[in-house]
Amino acid sequence: MAALPLVDATPRGSCGQADSAKTLLQFLSEKLPLAFWTTDRGLKLTSYWCSKSRPLAALESTELGQSVQEFLGVAEASQSPVKQHFLALRGTSSRFEYAAHNHFYDLHIEPYRDSEGKIIGCMGMALDVTERRKCEMEIQYRATHDGLTGLANYREFVDSLEQEVRRTGRTGHPFSLLLLDLDDLKLINDRLGHLAGNNALQRLAGVMKDHCRGTDVAARFGGDEFAILLLEADAERAQNVADRIRERLRSHAGPPALSVSIGLSVYPDDGPAGADLLEAADRRLYQNKKSRPTSANAPVEQRTEDNR
Repeated sequence: MAALPLVDATPRGSCGQADSAKTLLQFLSEKLPLAFWTTDRGLKLTSYWCSKSRPLAALESTELGQSVQEFLGVAEASQSPVKQHFLALRGTSSRFEYAAHNHFYDLHIEPYRDSEGKIIGCMGMALDVTERRKCEMEIQYRATHDGLTGLANYREFVDSLEQEVRRTGRTGHPFSLLLLDLDDLKLINDRLGHLAGNNALQRLAGVMKDHCRGTDVAARFGGDEFAILLLEADAERAQNVADRIRERLRSHAGPPALSVSIGLSVYPDDGPAGADLLEAADRRLYQNKKSRPTSANAPVEQRTEDNR
């Protein structure tokens, strides 16, 4: 992508100051992933300048005279960032983040005025902030997800639950909550080691992910406790998901044999608040856990003896 000459935007002042400003602008454009452009009132590109060594991925085709819509690769003129150019023609400046071609850009769109202050087009600047944005996203992900399983963490799950309570309080639609407890995790850790215990947790997390839709929220509360928020799901669907998770975990070929105890609750039948739903699901979870046959521990014990 060739860098075209920047339109004459010489700052007012002495010739020396103008040369210094132009030198600085050129230095910044070469060292940073920056692009500058101007348009006329018809939003046709009148100039373009960007870093030769670090061109912006979104600006694939650049020709003077092309529309800013073509220049920015936007399907509709009503979409960002083209609509901000229309606002600039009316005197409004805009600064916002724009995502395109797997990159993130900090865009600044301004009215372009002549020496008398009359708006004759638009000025735009784009800074590629992809690396910074990826770092921010990684920090956010680490703050809201469990490092071992990749599931949402306790805080993220509780926040999602409260949001869903507020949302369904307006719509009246039900949703369901599953609480899961991996059986005999302490036994696995004690007899087979913590690596085997971690593997067991990851196996359960993988099964949970496989049986969740994109709108559901699967989480690890900590230790051997997990949860799933099933949006737009009644008790029947929640029970079906619970049964499939149990069966899938039971049929997994790898040792040790795993099982899970599950309790479910449904909004609003089990209460109007998130705490009510968690309490109801927790009560049913431990009722199911107490009713487990004692022989459920045998497969782990047997494999433990074999591995000594």
